Amino acid sequence: MQRRPGLTDRALGRLSHLWAEDGWPTLRLAAPVMVARAGIVFMFFVDSMMTGRGGAHELAFLGQGLAAQSVMMLISIGLLQGSMVLIAQAFGAGEREACGQVWKAALAVGAILGLFFAVLCLLVEPALRWSGLDPALAEGSGRVSLQFAWGMPPMLLYIACGYFLESIKRPMVGMAIMLGANVLNVLADGVVVLGWFGWVEPMGAAGAVMTTSALRWACLGAAIAYIATMPEAEEYGVFKPLAGLSTRMWRIVAIGAPISAALGLETAAMSSLAFMSGHLGPEAAAAHQLTFNFNGLMIMVAVGMSAATAVRVGHAVGAGNHDRVARAGLSGITLALLIMLVFGLGVGLFPSAIASAYVDDAAVQAIARQTLTAVAVMVVIDGVMTVTMGALRGMGDVRWPAFMHGIAFWVVGVPAAYWLAFPAGTGPVGLILGISLAMLLSLVLLGVRFRIVAARAVARA
Repeated sequence: MQRRPGLTDRALGRLSHLWAEDGWPTLRLAAPVMVARAGIVFMFFVDSMMTGRGGAHELAFLGQGLAAQSVMMLISIGLLQGSMVLIAQAFGAGEREACGQVWKAALAVGAILGLFFAVLCLLVEPALRWSGLDPALAEGSGRVSLQFAWGMPPMLLYIACGYFLESIKRPMVGMAIMLGANVLNVLADGVVVLGWFGWVEPMGAAGAVMTTSALRWACLGAAIAYIATMPEAEEYGVFKPLAGLSTRMWRIVAIGAPISAALGLETAAMSSLAFMSGHLGPEAAAAHQLTFNFNGLMIMVAVGMSAATAVRVGHAVGAGNHDRVARAGLSGITLALLIMLVFGLGVGLFPSAIASAYVDDAAVQAIARQTLTAVAVMVVIDGVMTVTMGALRGMGDVRWPAFMHGIAFWVVGVPAAYWLAFPAGTGPVGLILGISLAMLLSLVLLGVRFRIVAARAVARA
């Protein structure tokens, strides 16, 4: 007599079907994207680690210089993400040439933004002096920002190329480019920052950023070369004249502006924490920098998952498949939760090992052990929040999430971080606890928004 499937069998069958239909496709796309995104931050990780070997003051220079540059870069990244939404939805609808047209418009947007923010990088040192920061710290941070300036344009142009390749299911290209860049960055930092082989005098934080800027130009060249020579270049209209440039550029900016606002508000909040840590002393500033540098490395995995989720949701929207829109979003969010739980556990168990990998300074290590322990919880919340935002972006829903994000970070997070760090006297740990509260509130609001939007028919952006 044949046994009828029980409840457990049906549940396992359902889970197996969901994994095959949504979980595995999301992870297959996300894995190389996560490596590529992590590779971008791993370059800063190596820069920070090697800079820290040159002294805590050099690490503080790098942290203060990064604070301003990060805001500029992520505002631009947010604007360019409008192209990812448009390309993913066009790809899902089978409109290959439209994908290439949007990519070329994104290059124009990236070039303008890169030049504008390169000029702003020149003003970082005067701004830091005006803020009352220690003159020596402001001067060292200014040298770092000057090296960032000439690397801004290629960084943003490369990101536009990366969004195009990921949206048309070519994520392995970006992964290969970033892996190569990271190998070269380790060697270059060793020579320029630490003085390996005695070829040059050690240049500290400024030297670390100089090598990164040079590699950004190399990455851009590699991406352009691949796109120009790929077999489908003609199908995507790579060499065709760009029609309606201004219209496409404005469409990218219109979709990307709320995304940029959300990223900018979040990054500005994080940069305000770096500024506050500078007023807690050089050891606290160095510990804060290494903590958020390591956190950024982990979060890039979530950023990669967020991008993959946005692309898969965008494909479903473009194809008009309403049921798959919600499933693609939920699969990405679930995978992010599982991955970030593993990362959080690792940080919570080994804060001392992580701190000592960055610096030898005992005072900095003591503070970093506490801040890294606090980040172990924050990274889980941050990761799931990031992917939920990505799912909403894939649907083209960007305005309400940006508003919710801004409220969470600037009405709740920054004031709470300031109060905990200074009046309450918890110092650098209070900065992390305050911003974690903002992330938790944002996650709850975004989760509710995802449930509302996914329940209705989603139109193309």
